[in-house]
Amino acid sequence: MGVPVVRRKRLDDGSFGPLEKVMGEETDQEKIERLESENTNLMLALTDQYEKNLQLEKDNTNTMLALTDLYEQMMGGSN
Repeated sequence: MGVPVVRRKRLDDGSFGPLEKVMGEETDQEKIERLESENTNLMLALTDQYEKNLQLEKDNTNTMLALTDLYEQMMGGSN
């Protein structure tokens, strides 16, 4: 892994500011933070899809029950 190039900008009062990356690869800490953030986003997306799937299954069950009721009414009405 390459070493990132960093610098300190000179501030208006003549002192130097904090280190900032100019170019180079991300540091190990930056990579960890990025991957943790991506992992969190993926877990949230997966949870959202899981909840949507549960709702679709519930809707499907309700539709099947309604169709069964209609079928029973039709069959009971023809006797």
